[in-house]
Amino acid sequence: MLSGSYDVGKFAVSVEAKSSFHYAKAQLLFILIQTLDFESLLRMVRDEVSFSGGYSTFSVVDILEMDVEVSKLPEFAAVGSGPLILAWAVFLCLVMSLPGSNTNLDIDHTSYAQRSFEFSPFNYLHGVLCSSIFKESDGPVSGFRGILRTFISAFVASYEISYQTEDSSLGMILNILREVYDGEESLCMQFWDKDSFIDGPIRSILHMVEKEYPFQISELIFFLSAVCHGSWPAQCVFNYLERMNGVTMLYAVPRSVTDNVNYHDQIEIHGPISIPGIEGITIPGGSHGYILKVLEDDVALVRWEVKYLLYSIILTYICFLR
Repeated sequence: MLSGSYDVGKFAVSVEAKSSFHYAKAQLLFILIQTLDFESLLRMVRDEVSFSGGYSTFSVVDILEMDVEVSKLPEFAAVGSGPLILAWAVFLCLVMSLPGSNTNLDIDHTSYAQRSFEFSPFNYLHGVLCSSIFKESDGPVSGFRGILRTFISAFVASYEISYQTEDSSLGMILNILREVYDGEESLCMQFWDKDSFIDGPIRSILHMVEKEYPFQISELIFFLSAVCHGSWPAQCVFNYLERMNGVTMLYAVPRSVTDNVNYHDQIEIHGPISIPGIEGITIPGGSHGYILKVLEDDVALVRWEVKYLLYSIILTYICFLR
């Protein structure tokens, strides 16, 4: 119905008809993703439940039959097939990670994942969330956000992601998560609930962004602003910021002490030092830091523990944005 000679989209002539068709296609995609039931799979992974003894509605025979159909999917219009193929790759990865499933399944889920990224699947999903026809629809927008949240969590649990300049996937994932949580108090409460196994992988993304602080400060601020809706989530964000009392940065170790510094050694600076990329904010003299890694040319990666420094940097950044 969506491609080839049976493509119903070719009957859409007016702008309104084309928009309605694209919205219907996006709804179909969300329905298929929800049908894969990533929530149950994530629960099975957490509890280390075997595939045969779990909650999956599909048998191994069902999965093999579905894989035959997915493998025959035409790569139509790129934007439509990318998220669907990626969802299937994530589903296979989670299933094959369960005890007792590898012996019956011999499918290369990584090839599906690589194929899907040729179509920028996260760009499509983010575009759907931000589209006016989606936001102004009478449908269950919160439900769509919940489906995407579970899918993103399943993806993070399946594949390793990191900051890479040549790959914009993490940036698009952060954009999607901000759209998902922003204004949804119930989802924000679940995000900060340590017992929420769905949000566990997503919380790891927050910690990843924190490690890049202060160099990824805008991503950190926008993420925290999206998950602070409601009194309890706002308190959680405040507590999170209060615990962040340090900055990790490169530091040129004085030659007089270069030969004596090792991993986790404590050092002290006698004068203020500037934070690269942030004007007007310095680490004050007398501050203590811990050596995280000794690099070449007398340079070390140091974690400086400075109380309230984070508040100063964030306030400076917010004023800069205004």
